[in-house]
Amino acid sequence: MSVTQALFYAFAALTLGGGLFLLITKNVLYAAYGLMATLLGMAALYVFLGADFVGATQILVYVGGVVVLVLFGVMLTNRLSGQKILSLSHNRLAGYGLATLFLAGLGYAIHSMNWAEASTTPTEGTVKPIGKALMTDYLLAFELVGILLLIVLVGAAYVARLSGIKEKGHTTE
Repeated sequence: MSVTQALFYAFAALTLGGGLFLLITKNVLYAAYGLMATLLGMAALYVFLGADFVGATQILVYVGGVVVLVLFGVMLTNRLSGQKILSLSHNRLAGYGLATLFLAGLGYAIHSMNWAEASTTPTEGTVKPIGKALMTDYLLAFELVGILLLIVLVGAAYVARLSGIKEKGHTTE
C-alpha cells in the first residue's frame, strides 16, 4: 500500500468516524466537533479526487463558516443557561428507513458505474479552469450573484437594527 492510499483511507476513516460520532453523541457541542471532523475529511477526499476547488470551498464555507457559527451559538447558549444542550432522537424509524433507501440507491449507483472510464485522474487542478470560466463566460452571473449577496447583507443588517430598536422600546418614526 502506498502512502497516498494510506492517506486516502485515513481521511475516509476520519470522515466516517466523525459522521458516526455526530450521530451517536447527545451533546450538541461534541456533535459540532464531529461535524467539523467529517467536513474536514470530506475536503481532503475532494482534494484526493482531483477537485481541489471544491475541497478549498468546503473548508472555507462549511468548516470556516457554518461549523464555527454553530460552535459559537452552542457555546454562547450553553453559557447563558448554565446547562448542557442535549439533542434527543425523534422519528428513529423514519430515519432508519431513509438511511436504508439512501444506502440502497448508493449501492445501485456504485454497482452500475463504469469503472473503466472513472479510473482516469485529472492531471491539473480545477481552480484555474473554474476561475477562467467565472471571469470570462459567466462574468455577468458572477457579478449579479455578488450584488445579490450584498443586497441580502444590507437587508439583514437593516432588519437586525429594526428589531434591536423595537426591543429597546424606541419607535422607528
